[in-house]
Formats: sequence, structure tokens, C-alpha cells
Amino acid sequence: MKIKDIESRVKHILEEVSGKKDFKSNDLLKEKIGLDSLSIVSVIVGLEEEFQVEFDDGALEPAKLRKVSDLIGLVKSAL
Repeated sequence: MKIKDIESRVKHILEEVSGKKDFKSNDLLKEKIGLDSLSIVSVIVGLEEEFQVEFDDGALEPAKLRKVSDLIGLVKSAL
């Protein structure tokens, strides 16, 4: 799968959860997009369903998931 396809699908999930659009890869999930802990869980579940993967618990540490690019990397590592 191409990185642009992954990026597009990740951003689509973020749009659905946050109600916002036009994300940049370096946008911070909490500070810039306004996601809280519960909405980040919703994004994770949405990504698992979208890409038909299950993320390793160690990869889901909040310190590792701060930016949009972190979510894209998470998906890439699971595929």
C-alpha cells in the first residue's frame, strides 16, 4: 500500500472523529486538532477497522502518539 493511500485514510478517520479537516502530518493530536483521550481511542479503533489490523499495546503509548505522522507510522508498522 502506498504511503499517500495510508495518509489519506488516516486523515479521513481523523476528520470523522474530530469534525475538522485539512490536517498536516506534523499537527499535534491534542493541541492542534483538539482530541482528548477518548477521541484518540476512537481514532485507534477506527484505524484498526479501516486497515484490518490490531496494534500492539506497546505501540499505543500516549507519548508515541502525539502527531498525525505518528498515527501514519503506526499503521505503516502494522501492515
